[in-house]
Amino acid sequence: MQQVQPREWHKFGFGGPPEPWEHGAQRDLDRLATSYYLDILQSCQAIRGRPRPATDSHRVEELYTTATRHKHEIDYTLRHPATPAERARVEDWLRSLMRIGLLMRELMDGPSTIGPTPEPMPAAWRAARWRSADTLGGVPRLPTLADVNAARTRLRGISLHTPLERSPELAQEVGAADVRLKREELQPTGAFKTRGAHNKVAVIAESHPEAALVTASSGNHGIAVAAAAARHDMRLTVLVGRSVSQAKLERLRAYETGRCTVELTGNDTDDAEAEARRRDDAGHAIYVPPYNDADVIAGQATVGVEILEDWPDADVIVVPVGGGGLIAGIGLWAKAINPGLRLIGVQPSASPPMYAHFETGSTEPMPIGPTMADGVAGNIERTSITWKLCRQLVDEMVLVEEDEIANGMRWALSVPHILLEPSAVLGIAALLAGRIGSVDDARMAVVTTGRNVPADTLASILPA
Repeated sequence: MQQVQPREWHKFGFGGPPEPWEHGAQRDLDRLATSYYLDILQSCQAIRGRPRPATDSHRVEELYTTATRHKHEIDYTLRHPATPAERARVEDWLRSLMRIGLLMRELMDGPSTIGPTPEPMPAAWRAARWRSADTLGGVPRLPTLADVNAARTRLRGISLHTPLERSPELAQEVGAADVRLKREELQPTGAFKTRGAHNKVAVIAESHPEAALVTASSGNHGIAVAAAAARHDMRLTVLVGRSVSQAKLERLRAYETGRCTVELTGNDTDDAEAEARRRDDAGHAIYVPPYNDADVIAGQATVGVEILEDWPDADVIVVPVGGGGLIAGIGLWAKAINPGLRLIGVQPSASPPMYAHFETGSTEPMPIGPTMADGVAGNIERTSITWKLCRQLVDEMVLVEEDEIANGMRWALSVPHILLEPSAVLGIAALLAGRIGSVDDARMAVVTTGRNVPADTLASILPA
């Protein structure tokens, strides 16, 4: 079987491998960024303390949100070796911070009006801005084994302990000693996402039950957060890119109530995540991320807990990868229990940002092609903790092509008679296509992640 060849990543503008920062450069750039940002913060606080037109207040909040994101990006980039392209972006962000500071001063010195001060960030929600206590320099903290154990307690009676079913046919096909499917598509919401979403929302509800929530999703995460928000009677807005499959959108619409709304925004999940972050930064709601969060990852880690509880002898786990939250969580637990266990991630070749990171070290956004595996499609936030976790915990990343994904779906339907969505069969597809090496005599657990299949996708993979 012909193997997927490494892509020529320089064509995507990565501009060479990452290199350590020069001595003193990090300190000087950090001081400059902090100086600009503090000046912006002081101007913003001064403007908020005065009665002003609503348009001015909204403009101030937009500028402050942009400045905060730039500062977070600079902080993250300065802490890691950087490519030439990443260094150039730091300079761009610094110039942007300087321009925002000048605009803030113009707004601060401009005319004000008599009347009530608009309040873009309600006081109750501003008090709920707990992210600063759960982050370091704008980057979420890393999850711990204690977080995973806490998630296990919170998820009792909510997420199912899904079966780990033997697949002798797949084992024989690939030459492994034993292959078992971790059937996460049997979760109540139809996907593993219920674990991370319920854990995260439960954490928020414990300390800020009055807060409004916002999330962004290609479907399964939004469905899971909607179910979790309903359980805790919390307000929620689900932002969905217009490329979402109709089947998943219809599932989301079914959760709409007076407390939950679904909004289409932007073209894809990347655009929806950016808008959700903007609303969180502006204090309008607390963002429930699909992967870049310690509590979400801890919830997903319970998949790994169950695999090794049910099958302590497993020595390989194969996991579909989108943002990396599921494989990072599984790896966090599995590598602590069995450091010699092999953890393998699979992405579609049309959307391979984590694979690219393993090849080049870059976290730059890259072109994303169309893929039937829309549940794992899209770029990964540059400040995501999953980059670091996956580099530490994952042994190998492989790619599969669209025809191989379709073949995996057909195999699941015809052999074990399981209906799986394209994202869920990535592990099966990789095994059938021979993308994973050294499987002889291996004891392999393959995570099948969801069952929410669009009707048109299902029709496209079946024989005419």
